[in-house]
Amino acid sequence: MRILITGATGYLGQRLCRTFRDAGHCVIAGIRFGSQIENLRRYMDGHIAACYLDESHDDLTSNFERWQIDTVINCACDYGRTNATSDTILDANLVMPLRVLEAASKSGVRTFINAGTSLDVAVSSYARSKRQFVDWLQANIAIPKRINLELEHFYGPSESSTKFVAWLIDQFFGSVPTLELTAGEQQRDFVYIDDLLAAFSTVLHHAERIEGDFQSFQVGSGETIRVRDLVEQLQQLCGASDVQLYFGAKPYRANEQMHSRADIKALESIGWRPHVSLTDGLQRCIESRKTKQIEAYQTRKAA
Repeated sequence: MRILITGATGYLGQRLCRTFRDAGHCVIAGIRFGSQIENLRRYMDGHIAACYLDESHDDLTSNFERWQIDTVINCACDYGRTNATSDTILDANLVMPLRVLEAASKSGVRTFINAGTSLDVAVSSYARSKRQFVDWLQANIAIPKRINLELEHFYGPSESSTKFVAWLIDQFFGSVPTLELTAGEQQRDFVYIDDLLAAFSTVLHHAERIEGDFQSFQVGSGETIRVRDLVEQLQQLCGASDVQLYFGAKPYRANEQMHSRADIKALESIGWRPHVSLTDGLQRCIESRKTKQIEAYQTRKAA
């Protein structure tokens, strides 16, 4: 297949590029002008074909035709962190994906897979804009197969420290004396990155056999854990018993979603199921962090 992956410089996008490249597909990275692609280039062993998504509609459509793209996987997103504005959130989560969707519609793309969210629209501007794009995707009958994946909270080694699990590990490894948190009664479904990548592969390779022209799948472990219990488990695995945890020191965010769990029966029916337990996944993240610390120390010592 000839697959365009938007959001290719992000954590999920990079790994999808590598996954499908290693599976023998032609992968084109959808990026914005000015994107820092050095990490992606290293991750792809120096070679990466790029398609700029900021171009005018005509130019974008011509790129689709030039690359003969038959599949799009949309991973572009802005979570609304680091003082993001409504404009930037809306552009990343709705406007730019709509531009890609329109070009795909006019270029003979057969399959469009969207990385959506399990969050309710009331939770944040991120959730609302991601859900709005799904409405447009469902309505676009020009593309024969349209698939939305409602992602639960995914995590894995080397992800950004802005993500919850990575942030917690950084805090515990940094030996902060105290950690102020919400009460932590939220029930969350955490899915490991390798299982998530396998879910994308499964729906892509079963797309033609999926019933109907639009289908939405929930993607997670199918299990929940209280955020408080996750924090305490990570603290134990990191050996950071000296860090004082203050649950309830911070309020919940407005419209906090207190329970989220994926119903994975539909995905299981086409051959996918998660394999990495939460404990194993957290341990892999911790070991990756330790390895990076050792490498950084050796580099400083050598210098």
